[in-house]
Amino acid sequence: MSKRNLNGIIPFPLICLSTTLFTLPAGALLAQDQTSDSDAEAEAVVEEVVVTGFRRSLVEAINVSRSSSSSVSAIVAEDISDFPDLNVAEALQRLPGVAIRREAGEGRNITVRGLGPDFNLTRVNGMEGLGTSGGTDSSGGANRSRQFDFNIFASELFNTIVVRKTAEAWFDEGAIGAVIDLRTARPFDYDGITAVASGQLLYNDLSEEINPRISGLISNTWGSFGALLAVAYTERDILEEGASTVRWQTNDFVSCSACGSDAEFDRVNDAYHPRIPRYGRLVHNQERTGVNFALQWRPSEDTDIVFEGLIGELDATRDEQFLEALIRNNEDEMDVVAYQIDDNNNLISGTFDNAFIRIENRHDDLNTDFTQYTLQGEHWFSDDWKLSGLVGTSESDFDNPVQTTIIFDNFVDGYSYDYSGKLNVPAFDYGFDVTDPTQFLYTEFRDRPNDVLNEFDSAKLDLMWKVSEDWWLQTGVAWKSYGFSVNEARRDDRVRDILGDSVPVTDSLAIMLNGFGSGLGMPSGNDRSWVIPDIGPAADLVDLYNLPANPRVRDIRSVDEDDTAIYLQANWDFDMGEMVFRGNAGLRYYDTDLESTGILSGEPVTAKNSYSDTLPSLNLVLEPTDDIVLRAAYAQVISRPTLGSLTPGGSLATFGDPTLSFGNPMLDPFQADAYDLAFEWYFADAAVLSIAGFWKDIDSFTARITEDNIPYDELGLPCDLLDGSPIEGECSTLFTVTRNVNGNGGDLNGYEIAFQTPFSFDEDSLLHSFGVVANYTYVDSKVDYSAPGSGDPNYGPLVGLSEKSWNFTVYYEDESWSARLAANHRSDYLIRFPDRGVMDSTYLDFASSWNMNESWQLTFEVVNITDEFFDLRHIAGTPEVARPYVYHHTGRNFFVGARYKY
Repeated sequence: MSKRNLNGIIPFPLICLSTTLFTLPAGALLAQDQTSDSDAEAEAVVEEVVVTGFRRSLVEAINVSRSSSSSVSAIVAEDISDFPDLNVAEALQRLPGVAIRREAGEGRNITVRGLGPDFNLTRVNGMEGLGTSGGTDSSGGANRSRQFDFNIFASELFNTIVVRKTAEAWFDEGAIGAVIDLRTARPFDYDGITAVASGQLLYNDLSEEINPRISGLISNTWGSFGALLAVAYTERDILEEGASTVRWQTNDFVSCSACGSDAEFDRVNDAYHPRIPRYGRLVHNQERTGVNFALQWRPSEDTDIVFEGLIGELDATRDEQFLEALIRNNEDEMDVVAYQIDDNNNLISGTFDNAFIRIENRHDDLNTDFTQYTLQGEHWFSDDWKLSGLVGTSESDFDNPVQTTIIFDNFVDGYSYDYSGKLNVPAFDYGFDVTDPTQFLYTEFRDRPNDVLNEFDSAKLDLMWKVSEDWWLQTGVAWKSYGFSVNEARRDDRVRDILGDSVPVTDSLAIMLNGFGSGLGMPSGNDRSWVIPDIGPAADLVDLYNLPANPRVRDIRSVDEDDTAIYLQANWDFDMGEMVFRGNAGLRYYDTDLESTGILSGEPVTAKNSYSDTLPSLNLVLEPTDDIVLRAAYAQVISRPTLGSLTPGGSLATFGDPTLSFGNPMLDPFQADAYDLAFEWYFADAAVLSIAGFWKDIDSFTARITEDNIPYDELGLPCDLLDGSPIEGECSTLFTVTRNVNGNGGDLNGYEIAFQTPFSFDEDSLLHSFGVVANYTYVDSKVDYSAPGSGDPNYGPLVGLSEKSWNFTVYYEDESWSARLAANHRSDYLIRFPDRGVMDSTYLDFASSWNMNESWQLTFEVVNITDEFFDLRHIAGTPEVARPYVYHHTGRNFFVGARYKY
């Protein structure tokens, strides 16, 4: 095995790609992590198969997966740029075991084999990073966790994505789920000068808006030096429309005119009713800009140095405009005039007097700036020794400087709702003209500016020694400094507290919402127009932005982590008779120092913690024949505690019986034993059938408990917080403590089946230009959500886990034409245990292109052909009853465009 076969093991694979042509030696494999081809085998190749276009990207992706010693799935080159995908998350959803969650009609973050985004780790060009954005409240709001929001990046910026599902010692620790590697293009990926430009027009059939989508790349090499610049820009003006309830609840109404007895009244009060039944329109305006550049120097075949930068910016505004009844907390003023209770104990329809009717408009300005710069290189000192290194810095700065809500109210008799016809699209009758602004009073306003900052600084140094033709060792050290901070303030008040009384609404304070409900399937009698608050004049009336902003102490916090890791890994690749046996075994030691800051009873407080461990990993690959690959893997893996759980902020009471309620900066990371088995059959060129089984035994999840008689000095908080209290200096005082702890764990198991093949076996067949790519994943989990020591287990599935997910793509490609129809499905999954879950969904997309000549290509694509709805349910009372929470859609997206390639 030559040193070139080892190239790219660390810190990240360097895959040479061409935008126009890929030539694959028959039966050979691309060098990715560890490659089993010997020089003698390479010299024996006498035949070449020329593969171009989308098929080429599939061939490359197969070989990335096949040649790796760990279990990986990959997307390469045109697999991304030609799929009808709006961002990186939507490109990733095509891979086995990967499911996405959407925001504003496009993918935001991912789940891998049932483990959500908090349990996965994302690296960009070999360096861990974190991109954060903002969302609606029902979609998680602003990202204040370790989740990576992929919607800030256009898919066109990346030419390789690798999802690493089993661990190796040289991987960064921090992922029980998977390590996702994103790589941007580099100059020596291309042969000399390359220029590509793409332009598309996006039409959304719900908003009826046309927006541009533009990308371009230029790259050149001059001897040993190369430079590359790529840009991508997208605008999206999207409407999101539908019904929502903000959950269901039971509560006591003040009276029930329709009830004939106390028992009947009790039955009404015991039934579940919607808290805020409403229809709403969300207006999303987005501009996504991405730039990446690379300077690459190869003074010899032994040295490769790359300086790369990636800049991503997501600028957005969002207006959430609702017409609703505020039943929540106002039941004690409402009389039930008529009602119907269904078999699931739902107050499925009702008519009410003294109902609280509300119109609200919430406006958000949202901005994410992501920047990353890395310098990495490798040098072969001889045929046996290679040194690799990386230094880098990244920052994700999310800012929501304006989050303003203006509220108009009215009290009416005769309001009614009716969910009995269509549960997701109810009928509402407000009993008055909702297009008349004079029917309302301007009563409340809110403004909640907030921001989230994530910063990484990293350095790595890796050394590889080829001990023999069949064995090589690699070792290295890695250092990472991570900083997180979040801030929020609030200007929430009533108009009467500022102006002395609520303000009658006039035309100057309101605007009209028209044309609501296209494609929603609402009952014919529903209002399709209503007045909404005009944010600007309403805010000016109370001088909103000059009012003092009160800090929200629970969301003023920070976490700083310094991590150092050392690893040693042995790799092998040799023949055992007619079989090839390869793999690796290693140990990774890590040490983490953590400092967490929050607000405790009005005072800033900082707590420190540290933890360390050694993580073993083992990957075994056996190739009993040329077309069969068998895999087995074991590793101990960790995910660090969620950021919100680590805050020392909360409340402290030292008078009387001492009590403390806070997060817990002393949490240990979650740890799991991970096992994998896989069978892969490469039954033809560019074809594979694979079956993989996996099991993870996770030791704990975060739980919140209250405990008595806990010594204060065991809580990790400074003793001087007790100064000035009756127990000043008495740091061993026993407290009653409510905090987060490392709770009970659970297990997760499942399997993946992947199949892909071109139908090109027979040149004369009608199917010669067709092919199929398909995969199916099943995952099951059993997690104990009960508090430690409670004695009563509370089992449920893992949050974010879909039991079933699948992808199916059929494609056609010849020298001139290419077309693909792709379906993606995921079954129901929880977003919060035990009471919130998203219903199953299937998205259907289409992409096609026509090569006019060697340079020009015309494209036509459709995203979300069936206009799939986002269907979030509230599970309360009876577990099998899922009541409507959010039922929204965003319409179909049509793309028409052209590409030019030089």
